[in-house]
Formats: sequence, structure tokens, C-alpha cells
Amino acid sequence: INSIIYHLETEVFTRLKMGIGNEFEDSVKFVLSKFKREERKQLNRIMENAFEAVTVWLTKGIDNAMNRFNRNVINPTEKN
Repeated sequence: INSIIYHLETEVFTRLKMGIGNEFEDSVKFVLSKFKREERKQLNRIMENAFEAVTVWLTKGIDNAMNRFNRNVINPTEKN
């Protein structure tokens, strides 16, 4: 992010953030670890959902994307 701010010479730009939740004792260890078998099974659906979110952001605007995709995801395989 610092590099983007440096090159754009501003901190004012739309950011897309994807989270992992907050139920982990050590989020750094979790993020840097390999995917578990159960997680790998869900990865395609998660990536499709992320791609759809970016597509909505670019074609229908950030407000539409936020309203549609900003929520706590209990089941990442669930359709929006």
C-alpha cells in the first residue's frame, strides 16, 4: 500500500479489502500457512466470488459492490 500511495502521490483511492475473519489466535501464522484440504475444496468458489465482486465494482460502481458483497461470510461457498 505504501508503494501505491508513493506512486499515486495520494492516499485517496478506492481500496478493495478481502478479509479472513477474526477468529484466529495468530492471524499471521494462519495467512502464511498452506491451505488445508477443506479450504482447498472451497477455493474455487471463493475465487469466483472475489472475481464477481471485482467485476461488479468495475461495472456497477463501488457502492453497488459494497452493498452486495460486504457482509460477514459464515459459509464462503454460499451464493450471493
